Amino acid sequence: KYEKNINKKMNSLIGKEIILTEDINDKLQVKIDETYWTLTGKNLKKGMTVQVKSIDNNRLIVEEIKK
Repeated sequence: KYEKNINKKMNSLIGKEIILTEDINDKLQVKIDETYWTLTGKNLKKGMTVQVKSIDNNRLIVEEIKK
């Protein structure tokens, strides 16, 4: 049951927008809705808005939102 709840929570994060509080050169630990997650991305800077595009194991793969 625990694993099912985690998978549901992870899948609900796809599409979520996040404003970075630190640079991401490879990965960054962040707190989202009371849970710590590892974000993975390349050359993303503090202040950028990123979006969760997919999940790889327990890492959230993010990309910059171009506005």
